[in-house]
Amino acid sequence: SDSTISNNRGYGVHSYNLGFSDSTDYFFLRRSAIENNSGDNYVTSGRGINIVSDSGDAVVLIEESTIALNSGTGLTVSIEDNHAAAVTIINSTIYGNHTISIAGAIFINGLDSVLNVVDSTITGNSAREMGGIYMYPYVVDSGGYISGAATVNLINSIVTGNSDESDASYTSDDIYIAYKGTINGVASIYGECKTSTFNNIDNSSTYSKNLNDIFPGGNPVLEENGGNTRTIAISETGIAANTGVFVTKYMTDDGKINGLGYSYGKDSTISLIYGEATGAAVLIATDQRGINRGTLASIGAYDIGRISYGSITVSGNDTTVTYNGTIQNLTGVSVSSGTLHQGHYIDSYTLSDGAKDYT
Repeated sequence: SDSTISNNRGYGVHSYNLGFSDSTDYFFLRRSAIENNSGDNYVTSGRGINIVSDSGDAVVLIEESTIALNSGTGLTVSIEDNHAAAVTIINSTIYGNHTISIAGAIFINGLDSVLNVVDSTITGNSAREMGGIYMYPYVVDSGGYISGAATVNLINSIVTGNSDESDASYTSDDIYIAYKGTINGVASIYGECKTSTFNNIDNSSTYSKNLNDIFPGGNPVLEENGGNTRTIAISETGIAANTGVFVTKYMTDDGKINGLGYSYGKDSTISLIYGEATGAAVLIATDQRGINRGTLASIGAYDIGRISYGSITVSGNDTTVTYNGTIQNLTGVSVSSGTLHQGHYIDSYTLSDGAKDYT
């Protein structure tokens, strides 16, 4: 947790044989940056994070972290024998990773593996084939190949703008599940996907490869926007702004995830999409930076944070007001009967400069 691992020759993080025979291996990463690591670009050797288990199942949890600009796959989870991986990525950004082989952002192999992408942004990654996410539900045991079925759950996330450089008919820019698998989309923005089944739950997800719909100027920029790690801002007028859902994670006492649910409002009914609704129910109320998600949540790791704190009346310039327990200075503006929002935005019927919003 709370680490920066960058500019290494080889793996940023390499974890091999985490547990004992037939046990479950665990890998947790929180509030960290894995950036600009380089290596040989092999598909099964993620140069951001490389996790290999030949002893049992693997459980991977990545929260509030950035995996970016690595020469090689951003995240690889490789499971051998008759085992599977359960990978959950929450409030994280995976951007600009490139491999000369397969899978730019994420590569996961393992029997019946599951990838949960929650409140996250995956864009700008590239590879010779499968530029974004590649799920390979095949393993080898003593009897040869065994095939399974992989699942990708996209929940309030952006997975588009990745690049498959071969343009072959059997590959995909953004998500590819080999042989058999399912993608479940909830309030997400997705690009090119190839799988046997795609479920657009509640018809809440949107297909778009037009980055002008999502990012300012159509250009995803990884930069310091506050918080522990770099993030990519979304357009305040784009299709990701204020169009998302709120996600609840069901946690064990030792920090593992039992299940994931979503709701269309903070106090609305929660629908389960993964696992079981057992353990402590924790609403994911902030984005990757730690900024509160608005009354209406935005999609992806960056929320525009338009939270209303109620009506105020302010007049005169250089006025000090108090809201949400915080003193803020409003310089050079005259406001009456306005509503103050997080980020110093004021929706008002009367402003001295005639504008609708002031910041």
